[in-house]
Amino acid sequence: MRPGNCPRWRSISRLFVTVVAALVSGRAVRAGEVRTQSGFVVSGRPVRLEGLTTKAARRNRGPVNIRHVWMVDDGLRRTFVPQRLVDDDDVSTESLLTTEEFELKRQQSARTIGPSIVGSYLEKTPFDKDGRRRVTLSGARGPIPIYQEIAKLRPDIVTVNSTSHRWTHGLTTRVLPDDVLLSLLKKATDPDNSLDRLKIIGFLIDAERYTLAQQELDELRKQFPDMQATADETEERLNLFIALKAIGEIEQRRRAGQHHFADAYAQKFPADRVSADVRRRAASIVNDYRILEQKIRTAEDRLGELQAELTEEQAQQAGPLRSILRDELNFSTVGRLEPFLRTESDDTLTAEEKLGLAYSGWLLGDARAETSLSLAIRLWRVRFLMLESLRSEKEADRQAVLRTLRGMDGASVETVAAMIPLLPMPVETGPLTRGGPITIELPGQEGEHEEPAVRYSVVLPLEYTPGRAYPLLVALRNQGMTGEQTLRWWAGTAEQPGSAMKQGYIVIAPEYAAPSAERYTYAAAAHEIVRRALNDVRQRFQVDSDRVFLTGHGMGGDAAFDIGMSHPDLFAGVLPVVGVCDQHCKVYWKNCSELAWYIVGGEKDRDTLEVNATVLNPMMIRGYDVTYTEYIERGYETYFEERPRMFAWMGLHRRAAEPKEFEADILRPTDARLYWVTATHFRENVLRPVAWIGGRLQAKPQPIHANITPTGKISVRSGAQQTIVRLSPTLINFDERIRVESRSRKVFNGFLKPDLQVLLDDLRERGDRQRLYWAQIEF
Repeated sequence: MRPGNCPRWRSISRLFVTVVAALVSGRAVRAGEVRTQSGFVVSGRPVRLEGLTTKAARRNRGPVNIRHVWMVDDGLRRTFVPQRLVDDDDVSTESLLTTEEFELKRQQSARTIGPSIVGSYLEKTPFDKDGRRRVTLSGARGPIPIYQEIAKLRPDIVTVNSTSHRWTHGLTTRVLPDDVLLSLLKKATDPDNSLDRLKIIGFLIDAERYTLAQQELDELRKQFPDMQATADETEERLNLFIALKAIGEIEQRRRAGQHHFADAYAQKFPADRVSADVRRRAASIVNDYRILEQKIRTAEDRLGELQAELTEEQAQQAGPLRSILRDELNFSTVGRLEPFLRTESDDTLTAEEKLGLAYSGWLLGDARAETSLSLAIRLWRVRFLMLESLRSEKEADRQAVLRTLRGMDGASVETVAAMIPLLPMPVETGPLTRGGPITIELPGQEGEHEEPAVRYSVVLPLEYTPGRAYPLLVALRNQGMTGEQTLRWWAGTAEQPGSAMKQGYIVIAPEYAAPSAERYTYAAAAHEIVRRALNDVRQRFQVDSDRVFLTGHGMGGDAAFDIGMSHPDLFAGVLPVVGVCDQHCKVYWKNCSELAWYIVGGEKDRDTLEVNATVLNPMMIRGYDVTYTEYIERGYETYFEERPRMFAWMGLHRRAAEPKEFEADILRPTDARLYWVTATHFRENVLRPVAWIGGRLQAKPQPIHANITPTGKISVRSGAQQTIVRLSPTLINFDERIRVESRSRKVFNGFLKPDLQVLLDDLRERGDRQRLYWAQIEF
């Protein structure tokens, strides 16, 4: 049978056409998919439900027949998303494309009742070549040994039955080594049947086991000489999928700023074994890098040639700038010089004007480059003074720098704010280790602004350079794990890079709890440790503060729920894994309508879903950006197989813009800094220590309401005795009169001037380069 007449290859052909169509159109087109408004696509069998659980749905909403949630079942997990986040055109309930599926002959199911709760794994033996293993689960009465065997194989999922208990669940096929997978496939087929052998090859291609598929294809040629034509067509398709995966890896590393890897990989691309379109794409990537290299060489040469045409005084001023620029020039930063590079053959501009474009564009970005060299030199002086201010520990020194800046022509708040995203890091961390952990310790602070000592570990992605901004993942460890183990789980190592490293994420693991801690306590100290670690890492490394994500496993997942809901303005998204949404979260969930959530759990993980649904279900009903993934018949695990989807989801999310109006309920005084408002000095009888008795809150939350109207009226209501309002051009128009009221009392009425001190002090405190405040009012 030729591949074109084989159902397996018809399926692959349709899949390839679908992939190409999706790439061209930018929309999800496959059957059996749900696409949220963020662009996140979930595949499986979509069904509309009342809520996460029927009990929670009926508790949170009157009519029980309103279906607020889409549930998508792919056989391994169920993914729930709010119906409000899905447009009608972005749902397809048609059947998914079929894939090969093999069943193994197994004994009848065991009679012993399976575990109602699946605790953590104490031991897991590897699957043997018969697809059998033993696992030991933690149980309330001691360890539970369970014997398992693989009963069904799909390219993406294997079905595992217990031979000792009534328990069936799925696992990703990636858990099986090549030799075990091939052994099981051959047990489920006839090795002397050429069509069965083709099915195995098709299965391996779908499972992305391309090396194994090639080996089996070579064996097919030897065993069945009359199948040469079929083998040739099969190999052509195999090479296509290998090439598409390679191109995907190259593009991913390129987006992550790992340009040397992408360039080297693209140059090694097997051009003789793929289609012309794929060859052109690989060649285009290589050519792009040659163009960038030429631009870098041209820039270095032209800077020297043009400097030689300046006056002696100008050359003395520009010389140091040229040296710094050359040190900072690379694939990620050369784009700032585009206006300068375009003038290479332009005889209408002088050498001075061309260098003005180069040196101003380097500080402000290519879109704001100016031809005035004298202005560019002044801006470089501003840059040096900004760094001096940010690095100084003495208030008197900072004030002296501030006076100098205020007296400089061109050092307006607007210009300084435009320079901040491209500013070098104010805190140096010695030789940078990329791909390996770096430990950073910060001393505690005493006095009025008391802060705990902080220790955190950080891993930088491969090819990290401060010339580009990187997304950040804040990972909170589980009980019994260390920070470095947590980093390795997410980022891997330089030799074996993991998901975060390949995607270009900086990862930090703050020591938010004592090493011996067995549970999360909801104490304010953990919040302060995470906040200080976040502020500090943004002073040392180039972080895109609009792409900061918070995650944690187990105890760390509990903390991620609490810290994320307490500080929704800090994060683009929160991703708790087997975490419990309890205590303060029962109040704070209403505070995080602008924050995105990706939650991972197991169907048999304690009573986690019932507890979490009391909070997550009303969030989904109201249309919050919540994605809940529940692994079928599984329990308290790390769920490593979910990482690709988690990073795909993170890639689609950015921190929401600051709302001009918000309401929040506060239980801890340290949680009263939200967005552009900081409320402090609450009366003693307002925010008392929080107690929970029988799951019920024994305290009264303190409400905060803040609003900025289109006419420039600002009102803040809270029980605080002191309030600070920080403002930026995205919140108000500085050219218009501003009126501020607090509890019906006017506290400001006039024109507010942008203030360099406010801008620099806030940057020094938080290190947030994407959300800058230009002025503040205290009352």
